[in-house]
Amino acid sequence: MFYVKSPFSSSCNAKIQPDEALWESNSVEYRPEIIELAEKFIESRKDLNLKLGQIKKRYSKTVEDSYTSFGCYKCDSIFGDWYVMDAKFDVMYETNLLSCQGEIELKESFELNIPHWCFPDNKQFCGE
Repeated sequence: MFYVKSPFSSSCNAKIQPDEALWESNSVEYRPEIIELAEKFIESRKDLNLKLGQIKKRYSKTVEDSYTSFGCYKCDSIFGDWYVMDAKFDVMYETNLLSCQGEIELKESFELNIPHWCFPDNKQFCGE
């Protein structure tokens, strides 16, 4: 399992926090670009013997529905969102974190719900 500390920023560095809800398959960690970044990190650090189970839709008895989830790399059992959220909070306050930093290009755009002025150096204004 992994989590994304600070999701995204626009070309003018406005922070973008996508809406997320438990059991709705919309966590930023499930975005293909993020999964690819995590997989590249794992591949680059074979010395750590990191394992990542498949991230895919699984059935949850708790919510009686299927949603995208982390799973065990050995048996493919679902890691329910409640337990993943709890683990994220534990890790967020850990001082000895294994971290990866990277830049991705989103394949889908987000819209900011707040008005703002931007003057980016690259002339790619938000909303264009």
